[in-house]
Amino acid sequence: MGLQYSSVVDAPVEDVFAWHERPGALPRLLPPWQPLKVAQEAPSLVDGQAILQLPGGVRWVAQHSR
Repeated sequence: MGLQYSSVVDAPVEDVFAWHERPGALPRLLPPWQPLKVAQEAPSLVDGQAILQLPGGVRWVAQHSR
């Protein structure tokens, strides 16, 4: 069982991708009700690494890869 949602963004794909590449994209995408904070943003979507801080000192390391 899972949830699935899709939407259509009325903008060129290049513009939408560029929005995700700009600094601050990850905090903009996180729901405000989640107990999750961005400890470190990835400098690049090509091979960067983001670190998310969860309650209890748990860290989630997200590695971007092609």
